Amino acid sequence: MTVQVGNTKDYYDLVTQWWIGHKFPVVPSDMLPKHLFVVHNDSGELTHFMFIYHTNSNLCWLAFPVSNPNLSKEDRKGCLGGMMKAPVEYCKQMGFKYVFTTSPVEAIQSKLTSVGFQLGDEGVNHYIKIIK
Repeated sequence: MTVQVGNTKDYYDLVTQWWIGHKFPVVPSDMLPKHLFVVHNDSGELTHFMFIYHTNSNLCWLAFPVSNPNLSKEDRKGCLGGMMKAPVEYCKQMGFKYVFTTSPVEAIQSKLTSVGFQLGDEGVNHYIKIIK
């Protein structure tokens, strides 16, 4: 498995297909950061994406993780853990002290706590307002 940082614009169409495949709302490209994490399994197949927002504080935000809906669970095996560990190391190397993320997905929640994330809030709704 490999995890690398990529440019969102290079992967946006594919990420959109994956969101649709998971029945997740498509996030507009201009709402996303410039970079995302790209995960490949040992066979070189793309397994996951996750976006990274750099803030002007000591906080780095990891957002919108998505798995390849066309791969079996076996083909994605072990990649979810790497998708959680590598970004933390990246944030640390970039000088951030805190990493924040959210997820309603049980598998991701379990993986987050297994790599040292602590539960912050429960039962929280997220709100977005489009301003023009």
